[in-house]
Amino acid sequence: MNILAIDTSSAYCSIALFTEDKQCFSVTRHIPRKHNEQLLPMIDELIKQSGIHKREINLLAYGVGPGSFVGVRLAAAAIQAMALTLDCPVIGFSSMQAIAISAYHRYKAEHITVMLDARMSDVYFGQYIWDKDSQIMKITEEKCLKVSAFNDEIENQNLGFVIGDVINGVDIELNAIDYCPDVSLLQEVILYNYQQSKVDQQSKTIVQPVYLQGTSQWKKL
Repeated sequence: MNILAIDTSSAYCSIALFTEDKQCFSVTRHIPRKHNEQLLPMIDELIKQSGIHKREINLLAYGVGPGSFVGVRLAAAAIQAMALTLDCPVIGFSSMQAIAISAYHRYKAEHITVMLDARMSDVYFGQYIWDKDSQIMKITEEKCLKVSAFNDEIENQNLGFVIGDVINGVDIELNAIDYCPDVSLLQEVILYNYQQSKVDQQSKTIVQPVYLQGTSQWKKL
């Protein structure tokens, strides 16, 4: 199976193409606010490197968030357009889970907490545990918390290795701030999610970004 995966939920634009002959072609660039300019050329570059034709892509995967609202929407739009053009199934993966998996490979921590600034006095919070049987970093929980209630909410929790953003008002010491959702490390998670989607008989053609905040932040005029 040839799988194209992208994530544009952060300042990084990360793309990977996993081919059926077990090769991985990938590129990850730090390009804040330039994803819309470089995403499609980066995809074309990888496909050219792989030597396969676009029509040979069997599965599309993208980071559904949470993360940058504009970045997540960009990935969703690009993948939806490709899915319609190639008549190809789509699967999503958690962008924070991608950060946790990248941190696992870099720091060898098996219990990881990801904490990101969600703006508007909110915090994206996720916990992940390495599962030896499936060989993937599984999601324990992902949620959005108010900064004002954050410290009480997570009091006495074992957070393991904490990576993410420094956030005013949050009393947690981070182990690392240099996070990156590197999709070249996500083949097992993508295949796991794809198999699970078939078991659950979920739609394979509709993209559904995950913002965690819902619509609670917006006030009607």
